[in-house]
Amino acid sequence: MSVEHRSIQIRPVRAEDRQAVMALVSRLGEGLPEWTDPDAVVEAARQWLAGYFTPEQDHPGAAFVAEAEGEVVGVVSVNTRRHFTGPMEAYIGELAVARRFYAAAGYREEAIRFTRALDQPV
Repeated sequence: MSVEHRSIQIRPVRAEDRQAVMALVSRLGEGLPEWTDPDAVVEAARQWLAGYFTPEQDHPGAAFVAEAEGEVVGVVSVNTRRHFTGPMEAYIGELAVARRFYAAAGYREEAIRFTRALDQPV
């Protein structure tokens, strides 16, 4: 198998990344359960990530972008939280990446997940 990889750099998000990051947010509406409103998920993520571009807002955690050849191809937000057993752990809130990169490297999408809205009758 031959896969051409571009050099990927991970760095903290900067003000000039705003447009590229906001363009990636729509990917967060993919692959959601049918009872989830993808537009609401995307809008919530858009508002959360926008906080990283508002200097006067004290925003917890950090956001990073993946950059390839000068183009922003991914974004992730990371926070810390305490695990129920006590230690602090990193928590990834939003993650939008270039899915073609993984497909070209031979990865397949795979997920088996059971979820149910708690406000629905059993």
